Amino acid sequence: MGAANVPLTPLYSAAVDPSIIPLGSILLAQVPKLDAYGNLIGHEFRLLLAQDKGGAIKGSGHIDWYQGIGERSPLFMQVNSSNLGKVWLLLPQHPTPQQLIAQ
Repeated sequence: MGAANVPLTPLYSAAVDPSIIPLGSILLAQVPKLDAYGNLIGHEFRLLLAQDKGGAIKGSGHIDWYQGIGERSPLFMQVNSSNLGKVWLLLPQHPTPQQLIAQ
């Protein structure tokens, strides 16, 4: 369950620092693409939803991409995928303060 008390979706949910990225935000992420052995073979673009927060996720430049749990998780055997991607926060072109604050 994420911070909003809703189930996380494997490969589409992310944990963020809410002081940097508001919960509920949509992110465009360039995420690592791995082969069956966990070797980096490239990157792919994916839309992620900021649905969770974590105690270890502090400051800009870091998110936690939720892969799922158990052996069915795509990165179950991977030890560490840090520093292998890029993330962009998607916002309206000319947001007003009211558009940026959850109603």
